Amino acid sequence: MPIRGIPLQSLDDRFVNLTGDEMTGALLMGTDVEVRFGETTNFIRGNVGGFTIGSNAGFYGEISGEIYWQTGVSLTLEAGDEMFLTAVNGITLQNDTEVQGDMTANAFYGDGSNLTGIEGSKWSRTGTILMPATSGDSVETESKGRIVSDGALLARGMMNSSWGFNDLLAAGGLHTTPWAFANLGSGGTSLNIIYSKDHPGVMTHRTHASNTNSGAYMKTNNVFLLGGGEIAELCFYVVDSTDLLVYWGWHNTANQTAPTRAAYIDIAGTTITGKTINNTGNSTTGTSYTLSTGTWYRGIVEINSDVTLATFKIYSDAGVLLWSDTLSTNLPNYALNHMMGCNLVAVRTSSAGAITDFFAVDYTYYYIDRNLTR
Repeated sequence: MPIRGIPLQSLDDRFVNLTGDEMTGALLMGTDVEVRFGETTNFIRGNVGGFTIGSNAGFYGEISGEIYWQTGVSLTLEAGDEMFLTAVNGITLQNDTEVQGDMTANAFYGDGSNLTGIEGSKWSRTGTILMPATSGDSVETESKGRIVSDGALLARGMMNSSWGFNDLLAAGGLHTTPWAFANLGSGGTSLNIIYSKDHPGVMTHRTHASNTNSGAYMKTNNVFLLGGGEIAELCFYVVDSTDLLVYWGWHNTANQTAPTRAAYIDIAGTTITGKTINNTGNSTTGTSYTLSTGTWYRGIVEINSDVTLATFKIYSDAGVLLWSDTLSTNLPNYALNHMMGCNLVAVRTSSAGAITDFFAVDYTYYYIDRNLTR
């Protein structure tokens, strides 16, 4: 073997290459041979033949800089041998790289389009948007699976869930399905008022000219037993807060009378609180939120998985959380058959003296975030 500089020295049946020396040419390692690097400046460079590690051979040490395999030179690991490559800034394989046999990793990055034998990704990413790479592809989940975006359920197996949404593009009757709609106290509604280009289909509640407790409701029948994961969301806008009274969420009333089985958002004038009530008592959140007229909000009532906590939230139109509070007492009990609906009641408790627009709704939405056994 050609050696540049000082020859290899033998120590206890070992050959030691002194610091700064270099071996060139082909290096053949037989059985039970070790190559150790004690200095990071040592290199093995192969420019002819091959670099072969035989059975039970070891290759130890750390090398800074580069290891070269020139054209026609191979590095071969025999059965049972392993090689570990570690680099602070990663390992880069340039040009064509072929891996024969299985290759595993904690994660693979990229779409795999240039890896032979690995199917390319079926997804493409543009900015923060992930979409099927092939037009017409659909998204499927396993049995009882679901699709969630930003914490909100988008889809679930229909028979294993319950949900409803209405954008209120037309007034009354089936146009508010799955909610029933009716005026209260001879009040009325209008769909012909636009408060924002981003809120199509706004239903504005109107008072009677002289009656008290006039307005409207949107309700389901009392068909829900809270079992965990129920969420009710209302997008609303207060036109006139004078003597305003609103109940939204999970409750059992369809007029100005307070619910008797409920977990709901209560609006009185400009003050928002969260409330619960069952057969043993009622509770009100320790904090409240003061709303502003002429402003869009989203009000949400969430029930946790085992019906031990109700969370009440108010968001701005831009999705900023403005207020949140919770109640863990006096929630309705499904074991006691506390049935209720997902209901909205909005009235003015005093006489307005004239027909007055006072409360607007963009949409109503509910879903049950658990698998229903049916």
